[in-house]
Amino acid sequence: GTKIESLGNLKSVGESLELSETKIKSLGDLESVGDDLELFYSTIESLGNLKSVGQVVNLKGTPLSKKYTEEQIREMIEVGGKIYI
Repeated sequence: GTKIESLGNLKSVGESLELSETKIKSLGDLESVGDDLELFYSTIESLGNLKSVGQVVNLKGTPLSKKYTEEQIREMIEVGGKIYI
């Protein structure tokens, strides 16, 4: 729920990344998240350069959840666990 809108040049997060209920629109240069990626109820519109997430991707209540199916997300990025749309 912070006011974060950008991740800058961040390329990797070793564990989980929690950006739920933020105004972030894109993950930009981020390529990998080691554990969970929590984006529920954010304004996320693009996964940017994201290539892999070790565990869960939660996109509930986001513009991306209306735009893509779980299968389409899996085609874009490697996800080790569940995807919540």
